[in-house]
Amino acid sequence: MKRIPLKNYFILGIILASSIFIVLYINKLYLSTKNNDNILNGFIKEIKTQEIDNYIIENPNFIIYLGYKNNDNKSFEKKFKKLVTKYDLQKDIVFIDISQFNDETFNKFCKKYADKLLKKDSSLIIVDNQKVIDALDITKGNNDIELVKMFFKKNGVY
Repeated sequence: MKRIPLKNYFILGIILASSIFIVLYINKLYLSTKNNDNILNGFIKEIKTQEIDNYIIENPNFIIYLGYKNNDNKSFEKKFKKLVTKYDLQKDIVFIDISQFNDETFNKFCKKYADKLLKKDSSLIIVDNQKVIDALDITKGNNDIELVKMFFKKNGVY
């Protein structure tokens, strides 16, 4: 039987150790990006602020969800996702990341699209026949989703 040189075992050990290190590093990167992702990412369409005028022309009836992409209010987003799924509203809602705005551009956006000044926090704006009909500031707390349900019912969303 032919004897295998010791250096081959050493090379195999280095390859295995580096492979394990690379897998653990990639897993750590994946988990860190997964935790930062918005729950609604990929679930509802995201548009940029520059696209809103064209989107209103192409889609006369929809709902704008203003929020932060890296939101720390994940409990609300989970409930909101369930509500959107329950009433099949995925195609009717678009997401705009508030972090794209500075204070001045956010105030201009609110005056143009919300007809009132909103807090720079999560909000919903309903557009019907290319006109904004109502807007809702979503405050952090336990009753957020109930406010959204009442807001949707009031405006005939479902």
